[in-house]
Amino acid sequence: MKRSNRFGLVLALGLSLMAAVSPFELQLKEKDHKKIGDSLTIYYESVRTKKGVAKAKNDLQGVLDKFNQALSKKAKTEVDILSLTEDMTASFLWAGVSESRVTLGKIKEYTFETPFGPIECAIHAPKKYKASKGPVPLILSVPAEGQMLSQHLNEDWMLGDVRDNAIIATLQMPKNVDLWGKSSREPIGGLETIMFGLGEIIKMYSVDPDRIFLSGRGDGVEAAAYVASIFPSTFAGLLGRSGDLKETGPKNFGNMNAYFSGGGSNVTAFGESAAELGYKTVTIEPDGTIESAWQWISSHSRFANPAKVDFEIKSPYAAQAYWISAEGFDPEEEPVVSGEIDREKNVIVITANNIASVVLFLNDSLVDLDREVTVICNGVERKDKFTRSLTIALNQYYNSNDAGRVYTAFKSYDIPKIQEK
Repeated sequence: MKRSNRFGLVLALGLSLMAAVSPFELQLKEKDHKKIGDSLTIYYESVRTKKGVAKAKNDLQGVLDKFNQALSKKAKTEVDILSLTEDMTASFLWAGVSESRVTLGKIKEYTFETPFGPIECAIHAPKKYKASKGPVPLILSVPAEGQMLSQHLNEDWMLGDVRDNAIIATLQMPKNVDLWGKSSREPIGGLETIMFGLGEIIKMYSVDPDRIFLSGRGDGVEAAAYVASIFPSTFAGLLGRSGDLKETGPKNFGNMNAYFSGGGSNVTAFGESAAELGYKTVTIEPDGTIESAWQWISSHSRFANPAKVDFEIKSPYAAQAYWISAEGFDPEEEPVVSGEIDREKNVIVITANNIASVVLFLNDSLVDLDREVTVICNGVERKDKFTRSLTIALNQYYNSNDAGRVYTAFKSYDIPKIQEK
């Protein structure tokens, strides 16, 4: 699969219309999603080539307008397709999908060129994989120290059901194991290796954005856990196999599932701490096998638009979790932000410390954008009206390549200092 955008690293009517058109159920057919996806592809190609961008965008808007008219006629009330979460997600999934020449049914090694140097990668795609059939799960696995890439895939992942139903990839980590769970530019660190590698992989294949799993074996467990905690909204889950954690805690795993097999005392402590935080996202099976890991993968997917977010910011390069993005902070000061949405009341409550401001990225699965939204930041209340914007949706997808988290509105809010009682 080739995509016309890049990896940088959508939604409801008023309550009176909820019975007529739901933002959480598909209103269009697959052929309609593909039609919109084709128009999105043309638009992003025009952006890439810097030719005919205005015309491509106007043509896309024309396609959307026709669906607006059809949906409005059927619902007997005005409908904006940008308000329909599932339909927008399904349409963006088809943006840029095209068959590309990839090796199927056997392990193929690649070298990805990045701004910080080459990254070695090995990938196995199912023999029956076909981009036009729709997106498939991706397992991105960090090998144990000393494992060759193909060896890791053969020994740890080549089970029939996994092999036949998911794209499985592994990356050559830095020579210095101490850099695996860190960000570094010279030499390239584990964080950059994993995220740049992931960016290249999703350019090649039709990957389900809600089924991307990051796994680690041995020393790779801590590396995978660290990166997953930095980018919690990217992954559907973390898998740790036959390896213990070191420093990573469960704070950012409130909406991301985690599965551990063959872990040590730190994994046990991780699970206990997660439970104390009220998280029900951690599964520990000391004797877990490849089969049980695949069963877990098959039964979990990402919470793309959670109502509650707790985010402990650990890196200056990763300031966004789900629909909250932080600005003006020093990672050394342990900045934290929590957000909770009551969609029925259309209220967003933000609590933050050591952060100057936040940007809230919204869609109608989070709030009803046809109604006034109340935003409360550290106790200070503000009421706002939002206007859905195709431009915002297009830019967000272009920057993230994530069809599951396409937003149609955003606004910045200053964070006042918490008043001491």
